[in-house]
Amino acid sequence: MTSGNISDTGSCRPVYTPAERNRRPLSANRRFMRCSEQNNIKSKVMKKVLWIEKNWGGSLNDISAEDFVGTLGQIMKTQHSGAAFWMGCSDGEYVLKIEKNLNLTFICGKNLDLELTVKTACWEDIHSLGILFIRGEFKLLEDLMEITKKTPPLPLTLN
Repeated sequence: MTSGNISDTGSCRPVYTPAERNRRPLSANRRFMRCSEQNNIKSKVMKKVLWIEKNWGGSLNDISAEDFVGTLGQIMKTQHSGAAFWMGCSDGEYVLKIEKNLNLTFICGKNLDLELTVKTACWEDIHSLGILFIRGEFKLLEDLMEITKKTPPLPLTLN
């Protein structure tokens, strides 16, 4: 029988030849499952584990935005003028260095060969740029730092 015909047994279920089975559309549920499986694979592959290393001692692995904000609070409170911390990606292609003197350095590239350093106007700017780093918006961060590097330090507001 061909696609969509009722079988001789009176069943309302279509009978497909083996060749037609491969061409028939997936049910909505099977399409959803296949799509969600692909998304799960992509999210597992795309997930980057972030870390923080502090020059005053200590490190954090698999950090969240709260960990970043906490470390930012620590550097703001410290009296050590040379305090700095690094936030990096597990793949080793991106590092963000944050210094007590409001310098922010974005280091990127396969060999970490590109460095963009800017003098930010305030801690809120560093917070905004750090959140972009945590979200994995590295290209946007790089573009913003290129623009900021060419202009004097101004307060930066990102949502």
